[in-house]
Amino acid sequence: MSCFKPRPQIVLYSDRLSQPGRTVSIFLKSSNIPYEEKEVSFIKGENRGDDFIKMQPLGTVPFMKDGDLSIPECIAQIRYVSDKYGSWLYPKEPEARVKIDAALSWYHLNIRFPVIGSVFYRIIGSFVPKPLEYYLTPCNLPLDNPMSKETPEHIKEYSWQLLHRSLATMETTWLKPYVCGDQLTVADILWASELEQLNMLPHMNLSQILAKYPKVQLWYKLVVSKLNPVWDEVHAGVRKMTSVV
Repeated sequence: MSCFKPRPQIVLYSDRLSQPGRTVSIFLKSSNIPYEEKEVSFIKGENRGDDFIKMQPLGTVPFMKDGDLSIPECIAQIRYVSDKYGSWLYPKEPEARVKIDAALSWYHLNIRFPVIGSVFYRIIGSFVPKPLEYYLTPCNLPLDNPMSKETPEHIKEYSWQLLHRSLATMETTWLKPYVCGDQLTVADILWASELEQLNMLPHMNLSQILAKYPKVQLWYKLVVSKLNPVWDEVHAGVRKMTSVV
């Protein structure tokens, strides 16, 4: 009897410093979908290297390959994998999916934008080796007009205000007790993984930020508890980095 084990067809190119990258990893693991994960370091600029750009011209992670099919963008990957392989975290029923899709759409400007603005400019931008605009360009091309020194300060303040407005909206509107009702979905993973990045802020961690939002704090704990040990495994690297920032 052969002991040969075929390689999983799905290959995920990712950096676990990436909130969407962590989301896809947790989604695949929690859905029991076999895959191979290859690290592409954001800080080292590996996502802008020639070999990676030939494969993924946008120069972004997470990036997924399923056989000959190339799939950029976290949410597109989740929808594709769910349609092809099935996942309890993103059910096929239209009534369930439309609620999840609404939450995934709301996330971009109301959670991802303020977290990036709050963390990237305050922390990550202070230790990455290249200028900020290098990392903010959505493909492997330089910006014609590099960012002014005044812009990051404006973005940090605006992002912080927007973050708290979004947390208040989560508190009063979304959570019942999960994002889309009484069942955990991939929307919870995406939102909670994004908020986890706030632990990188100096002199303030996520628990302190959520102290004013008890429903959000309870929701976050529910998500982590439901998804462990996978959650802690996938977040081990970013938590280690948080401890030395």
